[in-house]
Amino acid sequence: MALTKVRGLGLGTLDDNITFSTAGKGVHLGVTSATSSNLLDDYEEGTFTPVLADATSGGNTASLGVEQGEYIKIGTLVFFAIVAANIDTSGMTGGNTLIVRGLPFAGKTRGSFSQHFVVRADNLNVGSACFGLVGVMPSAASYLQFVENRDNTSDTNFAVSGISGSTSDIFITGCFVSD
Repeated sequence: MALTKVRGLGLGTLDDNITFSTAGKGVHLGVTSATSSNLLDDYEEGTFTPVLADATSGGNTASLGVEQGEYIKIGTLVFFAIVAANIDTSGMTGGNTLIVRGLPFAGKTRGSFSQHFVVRADNLNVGSACFGLVGVMPSAASYLQFVENRDNTSDTNFAVSGISGSTSDIFITGCFVSD
């Protein structure tokens, strides 16, 4: 039997899930009166297909042996993981920045601020002063790009030509704030 109403004050127990009769409803957490900043009204889990490309829209795309994306969205916070393995960049423009498209949500509009993510990669060609790749989501974007984090000099966008063949793999994990 589904719970239809909760009334009264004090402690109680529920022995079933709470389901709202209409969309857009939620639960106010940590407060005794309704405030929009404490309303949890969005939770979602899902998968998506990441696309490696040489442009933020259009352009050419890579062929991947494994392409997996998973996410959990709680409110405006999106946790995600991406696997792009056995990357074949044939037909892509080598000098262009490597882009990941296909994310399920766009990032928050944050002026000149970007959001950053952890990247692990195998078999890539990076510059000699590079001590790691960072995934970057520009303000309000629905894509990621890669930046070579460099020592004692400016960071550089990671180019498609840095993929060293079909043995290259990229793994990305992180979370970002959406609108």
